[in-house]
Amino acid sequence: MIVRIIACKSKGLVPWLIRLNTNSPYNHLGLMASESRMIDVDIGGVGLRSLPSAYDVFEVEMDTEAWKRACSWLNRQMGKPYDYFALPGLALYTALGWRRKPNLLNDSGSFFCSELVFRFCEAGGVKLMDDIDSANFHPGRIIYSPIAKRTK
Repeated sequence: MIVRIIACKSKGLVPWLIRLNTNSPYNHLGLMASESRMIDVDIGGVGLRSLPSAYDVFEVEMDTEAWKRACSWLNRQMGKPYDYFALPGLALYTALGWRRKPNLLNDSGSFFCSELVFRFCEAGGVKLMDDIDSANFHPGRIIYSPIAKRTK
């Protein structure tokens, strides 16, 4: 199975601040669900949304059983809230060169966009980056993943 990760380049002040604070070309990540929809997390929580107008696609391979495990995990996350503390925290930690502590209770907690994508892949046994955990994976780090290949 091919997992398609959507890396967004949205317009506006908040997306610009995210890109600035993370030194990244991207401000948001999601998982492609169809040709016109993606699953992501935003202020409305984890859910299905329309694809944005500007995005790149990164692909990750996952075997069928891993895909089923990851999808099962993702289904349990639907409707969970956005992590409002992640954005300023991630910006502060990135600026200071610190690492955030992973949220060990995340299955019952909240998410920010790239954390949801990272944890989806982990649930399928695929680690996007070996030297980092989900709490420290911001949208721009997708370009440094040795297994995520940009296709669009």
